[in-house]
Amino acid sequence: MKRTLMAVAWCAALGLGLCGCARAPRALPMPAAPEVFAANGMEMVWETPLTVPKGQSLKQLWLTGGLVMALDGENRLYAVDAKTGVRRWSVRAAPKHETVRRPVVAGERVWVVSTTLLVGLEAADGREEVRERLSFAASGPPAAAESHVFIPDARGYLQAFAVEPKTVAWRRWMRGSVTAGPAVDDSRVFFASESGEILASSQSRQQAVWQYQAEGSVVADLRVAKGDLVLVASLDYSVYAFRGSSGELRWRHNAGEPIRKPPYTQGDQVFVFTEGRGLAAVDVSSGQAQWQLGQGADFAAADAETVYVVGRGEDLLAVSRADGAVRFGVPLRRGTLVADNETESGIVYLATPEGQVMAAAKRKEP
Repeated sequence: MKRTLMAVAWCAALGLGLCGCARAPRALPMPAAPEVFAANGMEMVWETPLTVPKGQSLKQLWLTGGLVMALDGENRLYAVDAKTGVRRWSVRAAPKHETVRRPVVAGERVWVVSTTLLVGLEAADGREEVRERLSFAASGPPAAAESHVFIPDARGYLQAFAVEPKTVAWRRWMRGSVTAGPAVDDSRVFFASESGEILASSQSRQQAVWQYQAEGSVVADLRVAKGDLVLVASLDYSVYAFRGSSGELRWRHNAGEPIRKPPYTQGDQVFVFTEGRGLAAVDVSSGQAQWQLGQGADFAAADAETVYVVGRGEDLLAVSRADGAVRFGVPLRRGTLVADNETESGIVYLATPEGQVMAAAKRKEP
């Protein structure tokens, strides 16, 4: 009897049943029911559980440079391969009290900006290569090129941190606070301030290529679109589309209310989200509105025929890009995080606060 009790205690200590088999780990709740996706012509691409420390939960989810990246409450950053779902690495990106901005990938490096830190990590394994204490408080998400990382400064500057040894750091003062994330193309960086000043500069040095004054503040991140377009959303109700090389204003779309979220571009459409009017689909070449969806709250992904948006009722809506008709909806578990996928792959990336990450897309035809 004594030996039996000792054996039971030993099995319990090792997490074994009396049969001698290891117990299966407790399954984490899914962000959405796979059977609902399947019933609407979609399939699971992959699912991956992250090992989130006890007492912590995920609070952000991003897609950048082929990585799905999640952030927990202690500022630990988790990287998952966006194509396969294979877990790559996790690192403590910044002290717990700091705000970590959206990471950005340039070349083989992931750049992470927090309130007072710039950290450069190897994209493949998370190995830290750069850690710089900033002399200013970062106030928005960065953009990155091979030579520089561009960081909004709360004092009203755009700071260009030099990455390559032979490059020179520079900064540009704006007339108002800079909180909108900048955007880059092959040779220029585009940025804007809450004074409404919009500016394009050479990446290698502080040299203005063109400048424009909007009628209202810019707080939404800037975007670069196909066809040499730069998209800037403003609190003056407008999305401005500039020719990136010259600053020529190609069109201006009036959304009917202030725009606080970035305009998302996919193919020949721009998707504009506002708090009251929801989602508007706009023609990328003319700025003309095509349709409106009041239920649309935020962008998730798009393929050639469908745009996937987060609805106002914590659900994922599949919307026809042709006419804005809602094809179906998938209920999301409360608190689900959604990454915005601007790659035109149509893959939706979701995660629960507990750490279950999944990718879903339209089912491939046999």
